[in-house]
Amino acid sequence: MEAAFTSCKAALAEATMLSHPKPDAQISVTTDASDQAVGTVCGGVWQSLVFFSKRLPPPVQKYSKFDRKLLGLYLAIRHFRFFLEGRPFSRYTDPKPLVGAMPKLSDPWSARQQRHLAFISEFTTDIRHISGKSNVVADCFSRAALSNVVLGIDYGAMANSQTEDADVKAFQTAVTGLGIFPFQTHSTTLLCDVYTGIARPLVPRSFQRQVFDIIHNLAHPSRKSTVKLISQKFVWHGLKKQVNQWTKECFACQKFKIQTHVHSPVVNIPVPAKR
Repeated sequence: MEAAFTSCKAALAEATMLSHPKPDAQISVTTDASDQAVGTVCGGVWQSLVFFSKRLPPPVQKYSKFDRKLLGLYLAIRHFRFFLEGRPFSRYTDPKPLVGAMPKLSDPWSARQQRHLAFISEFTTDIRHISGKSNVVADCFSRAALSNVVLGIDYGAMANSQTEDADVKAFQTAVTGLGIFPFQTHSTTLLCDVYTGIARPLVPRSFQRQVFDIIHNLAHPSRKSTVKLISQKFVWHGLKKQVNQWTKECFACQKFKIQTHVHSPVVNIPVPAKR
């Protein structure tokens, strides 16, 4: 217990910490945008001052890449307006077309772009390019994270099994509504669906029963609830049908849950003729 407490204190002491702003320090705003969210880091040359992230609603997720990047800069400046107003700062972004949007002589393509560029120009016109590989912090805040990790599952072994599973290969070639995106694990790449904004791993056949047992055995929920819990975190072909069957065959649910209830029939109650 003492060793764990000491290691926790050391981890907190070595973690990335924010710095206090200096009035004469050079300020930069680095932004990025993905299909799900926008992320921003505001700070000096070497130290970060504050972070900002916002999830995009479904209609905004359909914007073009240029419009999402422009929206990310607009939201960042509007969020940090109290800090950026009245002082010079530089803005970094990875798409090069956005760098030339300010000195461009022709009108923007849409009224929305014109409004965003007009608002941004009130604060700065210094927009610089940064490569995607160097824009790590802002990119991290704009990406869908592999959250809600279920304990007890070896995701490294699952990633290795994905390369040999026929169902996973079929997902990659079939025309579906899934947004398959590779996530880097410790030493392998785990294929996940990011259509809902949450990374859901594509589960091979060899791991499907293990995933069901871990989630269902926590509280033995109903078939509908079990399907909802698993589908929020994992994806595989025929998930609903298979989970319904396994839940129906669960021995603990059959033993301790009452599936049939006694319903008394409706009878006619005699009405008394007198008191």
